[in-house]
Amino acid sequence: MRRIIVILIVILAGVRASIAQSGRPITAQTAAGVVPSGLYGPGRAGSAVFSPNGKLLAVASSSGVRLFEVGAIGAGDTLDGDPFPATGVSFSPDGAVLVASSLGYNVRKFDPFSGAKVADLYPLLGGSPGSAAYDPLGRFYAISGGEVISIFDAATDEPVRDLTGHAGRVLAMTYSADGMWLASASSDGSVKVWNAADGTEALTLLGHDAPVGSVGFSDDGDRLITGSDDGSVRVWDRETGAELLVLVEGEPGSAAGAFSPDGHTTAVGGSDGRVLLVDAQTGAQIAEIGQHDGPLLNMAFNADGSLLASVSRERVTLYDVRTLQEIGRIAYVPAIAAIALSPDGMLLAAGEPSGHIRLYDTLTGKESANFALGLPPLRDLAFSADGSTVLAATADSRLGVGRVDGTTSSVEYDAGQSITALAVHPVDPVINAALADGSLYWWDAVSGSQTGAVNTHPAPVTAVAFSPDGQWMTSADASGAVFVWSVETGEWDHLLEGADAGIVNIAFSADGRRLAAGQQNGFVRIWRIGQGEAPELTLEPPDGRVVGAVAWSPDGSVLAVGLSDGELALYNTVTGERIASSWGHIGMLTGLAFSPDGTTLYSSADDGLLVVWRTL
Repeated sequence: MRRIIVILIVILAGVRASIAQSGRPITAQTAAGVVPSGLYGPGRAGSAVFSPNGKLLAVASSSGVRLFEVGAIGAGDTLDGDPFPATGVSFSPDGAVLVASSLGYNVRKFDPFSGAKVADLYPLLGGSPGSAAYDPLGRFYAISGGEVISIFDAATDEPVRDLTGHAGRVLAMTYSADGMWLASASSDGSVKVWNAADGTEALTLLGHDAPVGSVGFSDDGDRLITGSDDGSVRVWDRETGAELLVLVEGEPGSAAGAFSPDGHTTAVGGSDGRVLLVDAQTGAQIAEIGQHDGPLLNMAFNADGSLLASVSRERVTLYDVRTLQEIGRIAYVPAIAAIALSPDGMLLAAGEPSGHIRLYDTLTGKESANFALGLPPLRDLAFSADGSTVLAATADSRLGVGRVDGTTSSVEYDAGQSITALAVHPVDPVINAALADGSLYWWDAVSGSQTGAVNTHPAPVTAVAFSPDGQWMTSADASGAVFVWSVETGEWDHLLEGADAGIVNIAFSADGRRLAAGQQNGFVRIWRIGQGEAPELTLEPPDGRVVGAVAWSPDGSVLAVGLSDGELALYNTVTGERIASSWGHIGMLTGLAFSPDGTTLYSSADDGLLVVWRTL
C-alpha cells in the first residue's frame, strides 16, 4: 500500500477545472496514482478571519480559501491552492501575508491583495494540518498537525519547536493580543495555554465533555472563551483556569464564541443556530442578531469591533454590530447526502440533505440544473435507465421525480411511508424502493403503478441495488442481513452471510458476479453471487472507521471505499490489498461513482463538496 500525498495546482472559476480531461482507466495497476484533479461546488464553510485593517475576510472551506472584500461581498476570489479542503487561515499582523493550511499536508503563504502564492511550505507535522495562527508580534506562526502544534519562524519559515500534550487532534488555536500566550483547543475536550516565548505548557482547561472547536482571548489576555460540540460556550480565567461563565448551554452540537476587541461583549452561538451578543461580565443577553440553519462553528470580530462574522456549515454571515443588522451572506453547501451518475456519464446529480438537487455537466463541470424534490432528509438518488429523469428517496412517502431538461413529471410513485433507498433496473422500466419498516416496493417506471411488495427484512432496509445485467436485485438492512432476489421471478433466492454490523452501502461489480457491502463497523464484505453464501473477501479498514460508500471500477479490479474521516481507500479486489489512500474531503464520504470508461471517480461527502479523482 502506498499513501498518496500529491499537491496539484488547480484553477477555480466557480468550479475547479481539469474536469474535461481524459486519462488512463483506474485499475489495480494504475490506482496508486489516483489523486484529486478537480472540485465541484462551493463546499461547506469552516472558519473565517478578518484582515487587520478590516477590509478583507478570509474563509477556510472544504473548497479551499476564498477572500472577500468586506464592503462588497460577492463571489469572492479563490486563492490558487491545491485540491484539498482548507483547514485553517490566519493573517500576519501587518496584513501582508495570509497563511493557509489544508488536508493536502500543505501550508501556503499568500499575498492577500494580489492573491498570489508567495511560499509553498511542507512542514513535518504530527498529522494532517489543522488550524493556523499568526503571532500578533509577527515573530511566529503556528500550524497544528494531529495532536502536535508546530511553531515556525515567520521570517524564515524554519521550524522553531513542537508543542505536545493534547490527546486528540488540535482543532483551533489563537494567540493573545500581546503575543505572550498561545491557546489550543482539541478534539479530546481540553484547552491548553502555552507560553509563546518558550513553548512551555502553562495551563490546561477542563470542563467540556466533547471536542472543542473554537477558542479566543479577551483583548487584555486575562480571559478565554471556548465553544464545544457539547453545545456550550464557556469563559475561563487565563491565570487560574477557573470557569467564570457558561454563556451557552444547549443541545449537543458545535458552538462558538468570540470577545469583542473592547472586552465588554461576546458573540456566541450554539447548536440552535442563533447568533447572540451577550455581556462578557455577566452573561446577560444584549441582543439576538442572526439565525443560521445549523450549529455555529466560528465567530470573528474585526479589529474595531464594528463587524462580526458568524460561520456555520451552510454560510458565513456578516453583521454591523452598531446597528445589529445583517449586511451580507456568503452561501455554502452544508453537505451532500447522495450522488448519482447518468448512464452515459454526462451528468452528475448531487443531492443535499434538504432535498435540493444540483446537476453538473461532467465535461465542463458547470451546473446545468437545480431543483428540490421531496421532504428532507434526502437519502438516495438514481437516474432512470434512459438518463432523462432523476429520482430521489426522501422522508416523503413518494419518490421525488425531476427531469434533467427542467420539465416536470406527471408520474407518481407512492409507497405510503418514508423511503430509505432506491434502485433503477438497468434495462426494464422497473424501480425498486426500500422502506423504513423493512419492506420493498416495485413500481412500473412508466405508469407509476405498484407491481410488487414484500416485507422480509428484520430491520429497516438501508440499501438496494440491481446487477448491471438486470438478473439480480439485492437488499441490505441495518441488522446486516443481505438478500439476493431473482428479478425474473420476483422471489427471494438466497441470503448472503458474514456481515456482523449494519450495512450502509452495497454495489455490484460491472459483470454482476460480485457484490460489495460497506458496514457501519468499517468492514467491507465481498461475495461472489451464486457461489456460496460466505464472503469471498473481507476488507478491514484502519481504526474501525465507518464506511460511507463503496464503488467498483468498471474492470472490477478496484473497489473504492469512502470512510467517515474523509479518506478514500482503493483496494485490489483479488488480493484485498489496500493499493492507495488519499484525502480530498473533511467529512464522511456519502457517495462514490465511476465514469463508464473508468477514467474518473466522483466522490461526495458531508463537507458539501464533490471531488473528481483521476490517475496521474
